[in-house]
Amino acid sequence: MESLSKHDSTSFIFVLCLDDDTCSLLKNLGLNNVQLLQVLDLEKAFPELLKAKANRSITEYFWTLTPYLLFYLIFRNKSCSTLTYLDADQFFYSDPKIIFDEIGNSDVAIMPHRFPESINSSGEHGEFNVSWLTFKNTPNAQACLEWWKASCHEWCYAAGDETRYGDQKYLDDFPKKYNGVHVIENIGCGVAPWNLVAFDFRNQLILFHFQSFRIRSPKILSATIPKIEKCNLPDFKKLVLIPYFKSLKKNLSKMGSVSITRSDKSGKFSQNLLFFVFLFDRVFLLRGKLSKLLLGSLAK
Repeated sequence: MESLSKHDSTSFIFVLCLDDDTCSLLKNLGLNNVQLLQVLDLEKAFPELLKAKANRSITEYFWTLTPYLLFYLIFRNKSCSTLTYLDADQFFYSDPKIIFDEIGNSDVAIMPHRFPESINSSGEHGEFNVSWLTFKNTPNAQACLEWWKASCHEWCYAAGDETRYGDQKYLDDFPKKYNGVHVIENIGCGVAPWNLVAFDFRNQLILFHFQSFRIRSPKILSATIPKIEKCNLPDFKKLVLIPYFKSLKKNLSKMGSVSITRSDKSGKFSQNLLFFVFLFDRVFLLRGKLSKLLLGSLAK
């Protein structure tokens, strides 16, 4: 939220708090440009959610909530005429205005994965990622959102099939079923571990998606990044990780501790994890034997 407000001081942010700890923390921070929502708010507005809650995992249920949240704010409460959903594990490095200018008058905007051919998993996970979704208060956008909401209520599971994966693969059908759907073209928006190897840092970086990253301490992050050996590590460390570490240090000091929710996999360790350590204003990558040593000490 801080990174968005830094680059767009006029933004107003709605936060769906998935647990009581998050809600209490954000209330105590007293942020002026933020309105907090709780899962119970959606369940009261859409009682059918309780049926979905009973037949899927907590993570799958949280996925199910995405279209409901958008519909609740735009079409039920009429809180805004345009709303952009953002995954919480993202960080802004530039003003997003350039993306909204690109979207223009489109009713809906979606973010492509931009998988490199060598690690393309679009067949399993879809062509698009739920990390950025823009919807406007138009009949066309409402029809699209109502279809997605009903689809997720009926089926939203991690064990996908040829046409479905969680709430995400439904996005592949948006441009096929509805007019006015814009696919975001700016490659500086939606940079993520799965496409990092293909990103040229001479392009303006707008938004990085820290998917798979876990906070082990204010100075240690773990992550899984495909083809890490072929990525531009010097620029990645300097332009992405150092600003992020500095923001973490400042904001974690306000929290006191990091809790692990039921939907998080932070407590699980994989032998393939990479560790990024921030020391002396530099970022060090640990892998192989060194990462195993650190992994062992963190697991104790």
